[in-house]
Amino acid sequence: MAVAVGFVLMQAAILAATIVATRALAPSVYLWANVGYSTLFALAGGYLAATVARHRGVLHGSLLAILIVALGLLSVDNKGNHPRWYPAVLTFASAGAAVLGGYICSRLRRRLSAGHYRGSRT
Repeated sequence: MAVAVGFVLMQAAILAATIVATRALAPSVYLWANVGYSTLFALAGGYLAATVARHRGVLHGSLLAILIVALGLLSVDNKGNHPRWYPAVLTFASAGAAVLGGYICSRLRRRLSAGHYRGSRT
């Protein structure tokens, strides 16, 4: 369930940003902008999946990454509508960011539970 929540919210944010970006940016700029905001939203999706799961954040970020890669491989377009590098960079940058989001959540949770941010100086 945690992975599904992270994925749905990640995709909703990407869809909203894509609608704005396609209207506001030139096609050459749009590709790099899409990679950038998709990666950022994948990081947020991995973080959210780890937060909802409450434990094993890296695992849940990794499961989201596997879903991203699987869907990226299924959606490869061989008709040449975009540069050859684009699907690979978009897919694997987003997958790596999802794992990183889960890792960041795990590290923050570990620090908070150890009392590091509660005013103690140890």
